[in-house]
Order: sequence, then structure tokens, then C-alpha cells
Amino acid sequence: MYTFFLILCALWHLSANAPSTLPHDLRLSVCEIEYLPEESAFELRFFLFADDFRLGIYGDPLHDSIAPRDAVAYLLGHFLVRFDGEKVIVKYKNIMEKAGQTQVQFRTDPVAYLPRQITIDNTILLAEFPEQVNMHFLLLPGRNRMSLLLKKGKTQGSFEL
Repeated sequence: MYTFFLILCALWHLSANAPSTLPHDLRLSVCEIEYLPEESAFELRFFLFADDFRLGIYGDPLHDSIAPRDAVAYLLGHFLVRFDGEKVIVKYKNIMEKAGQTQVQFRTDPVAYLPRQITIDNTILLAEFPEQVNMHFLLLPGRNRMSLLLKKGKTQGSFEL
């Protein structure tokens, strides 16, 4: 699995450094979910190709910069996280666009305890790209990185802790 992740990162890096107006074949988003023990909260970081994300939000891959409110509305309309079956409210933190990539960060309120199960529903960019792959990585202190791949036909999955 680690080799697969390295290959994805290399492809992501190569595609992200290409001018955003050039078409790319890789259809991928990444969501890192990291538990921050000092805050007792989870941070969610989404990484998307900027042109694909603009197409999903505005219907135009060459649209101007992505407005934070539009990014938030799109992502929260296509992504849901549940802890032990309960919907988790995430709050917008920031958005950054650089080298053809867009990163959007969210944070949860502090949690009293780590959940036993984290369930993800993700349909990000599936309407625009049937071949879209949405990768998820869970980062917990003292544990190995966990991964979850979602795509058309499998838009829900869980991390069992």
C-alpha cells in the first residue's frame, strides 16, 4: 500500500506542476484526516486539482480563483464524515491555491474521545469525472497511516479504529 501511495504522490506532484490549463488524465482528490491531540480535534485537508475543482464548482475549469464560500459549499455538499454513526460538523479553516492545486482545510470541534468508527461519504467530482478516485488517509498519533479509496459505485467507506 505504501508503494501505491508513493506512486500517487509522484503523479500528483507531476500533474500539479503542469500548467493548470493543460488537460490531465489523472482524476484524483486526496483528503487527509488527522487527529490533533493538543486540540482534541480532527483536521481535514482536501487536495484537488484546481481546474477540476473549478469545473465542479463553476462549470468552467478556467474560472477565476475559487471563492472560499463556493469551495465550502461544494465540499460540504459532496462530503460527509460520521463518528460512530453521528454526523460531524466541520468548520472551514482556509483555502490555498498553488501550482495547479487547491487545498481546503476544515476542523472539527474538540471531541471527548476517539471514535471507534469513522465513516466517509464522498462524491466529490464524480458527476464531472466518472473515473474520479477520492483517496482518504487517516493519521492518528502512534498508529500507521490508514487509507480508504472511494470512487463511482463505492462512495461510502469506514475506518475501524
